Amino acid sequence: MTPRFAALLLAATLVARPACAAVEEFSSFDAAAMEVDDENFLDHYVSRMPASWQDEWDRAPTAFRTSEGCLTAATWHQWNELKGRATMGPSWWLDVSYLQTTDPQATYEWLRLDFTRATSFGSAAVRFQPAYDKSQQDLALFAQIGDATRPLEIRGTFTFVDALNSFWEFRQALVGDHSEPYRAHPFQPELSVVSRGEHRRIEAYGKWLTPSRKQIEDPDPALSGRSSIWGSHAWIDARQDVARWTLLARFDDEQVLSAQELGGSPGDGRNFRRIWTAEGGLRHPLGWRLTAEGRYLYGDRAEDWSPPVAEATFRGLDRMGVFQLDWTARSGTILRTGLLYDRIGIARAGDVPDFSYGSRKAARAIIGFEARLGSIHVKATEGIQLDHKPYPVTFHHDKAYVQLQTAFR
Repeated sequence: MTPRFAALLLAATLVARPACAAVEEFSSFDAAAMEVDDENFLDHYVSRMPASWQDEWDRAPTAFRTSEGCLTAATWHQWNELKGRATMGPSWWLDVSYLQTTDPQATYEWLRLDFTRATSFGSAAVRFQPAYDKSQQDLALFAQIGDATRPLEIRGTFTFVDALNSFWEFRQALVGDHSEPYRAHPFQPELSVVSRGEHRRIEAYGKWLTPSRKQIEDPDPALSGRSSIWGSHAWIDARQDVARWTLLARFDDEQVLSAQELGGSPGDGRNFRRIWTAEGGLRHPLGWRLTAEGRYLYGDRAEDWSPPVAEATFRGLDRMGVFQLDWTARSGTILRTGLLYDRIGIARAGDVPDFSYGSRKAARAIIGFEARLGSIHVKATEGIQLDHKPYPVTFHHDKAYVQLQTAFR
């Protein structure tokens, strides 16, 4: 087995296995792999959960929400989140939450058990995040000021990532088999701030996976070596009403740097990837229960590889305009139509490992609705293809997405 083949084989193995801890959330992050879906920027926009549902989600102790839809002829987008609460006493409770996301940008899942106590300022908790691989189990402490019913809510979290892997007296070592003990252990601090008002909502979030180093030990020398990773993710989402206008703004930035040296092969396997998006919009009522909304989104994707995997760079630039028109029936059901147009610029250098359709444009009309059926919110969107594609499109159907949310009483 050549060192290059061994590196590629191990990388493929790590990507294929279930990702369920903080490190795996960042390690599965990929900027160039999104190109398998030639309309990925449009699809990520259409697959969002409606912002108008967020406050109900925050206040419900037990709830479920999902976003489902088609990415390509072979792949399906799904984002599922479930949370529940059970009391343990007058001031103690257990929060259980599960998240699953499958997407070319990142694929991971986690289950969290938060043992929480009410305090004079809000709440505090100890979190256990289990995993089949014990070395990937996380422990966390967090404290929260206020809650979802207050104008200000602040939560700080500190996660002991992969807590049973070489942490204090614990270590991960499979006798006579592959093991990856840490030489520099990662931690993950997080901060979330939500400000709510009658005419505004501002939410900011940030987390940082501190740099880590692993010593990879395997009976096969070609699979032994070192690896490292760090990552960060931050975003801010704001809505402000001014007279009869609603101003919308969002900024999102995620970046990861990883490296892997195996079997003495040349190069450090450095892989840097970053995606950031800036967005602005306006919403205004027109009368006759009609509301118009326009947005402009600017997205930048970058990924760099170093030997032995590749010596290449990828750059992707999305510039997308959105216009939609909503009509609200007396029952509260919203009927929607709109247009999305994205200009995509792609630049590649070297032997880029991932496929791309290259520079292109994507235009789509949408029709859909939002409704409330009892305790269930539902949103459905049908896409209509407006430009030529290098693959067959049947009756101009261009993907469909459904979002659903419910709170359990």
